[in-house]
Amino acid sequence: MEQNARDIELREQDRWLPIANVARLMKNTLPTTAKVSKDAKECMQECVSEFISFITSEASDKCLREKRKTINGEDILYSMYDLGFENYAEVLKIYLAKYREQQVLRQERGETRMTKKQLKLQAAQATQELEEEEEDEGENGVGGVGTLDGEEQFESIHPAQSYESMSLGEVDALSVEGNLVDSAQP
Repeated sequence: MEQNARDIELREQDRWLPIANVARLMKNTLPTTAKVSKDAKECMQECVSEFISFITSEASDKCLREKRKTINGEDILYSMYDLGFENYAEVLKIYLAKYREQQVLRQERGETRMTKKQLKLQAAQATQELEEEEEDEGENGVGGVGTLDGEEQFESIHPAQSYESMSLGEVDALSVEGNLVDSAQP
């Protein structure tokens, strides 16, 4: 029985937002001279986590009634209105619109993230192209692409392994440089 109660307690803890994130948000809204006690941080952690669960649960119920599996931003907004949080919903509605505008701009600039599957596909294609070029070089004895001035240019192609071994930050850096473009996103 004691083990079962402990498991439930751990699951409850897993539902909470990380306390470091909550503390950072609290600290950013207070004057620099203000201090926040550990009890205040823990209390806020529980309150914020419960609030998010409450809103998300209502949005989930709406999706179940509509026979959908994915909760979207409009579901969250609807839930906030339905539960009496109109003031928060209005601010969130504005934020959601601005967020979506930024996503469209990023996509236009080629700064969107690619899924792991898309990265692997692109890496496999790059590897195949590299192998084909190497075959051509062996047959034709050509090592690069000729230019008008007679000098050869070599394209840099990332090997397939490099994408898999990169951190998300490195992949993001490549996508910002315009090397990776997510054409599958709307």
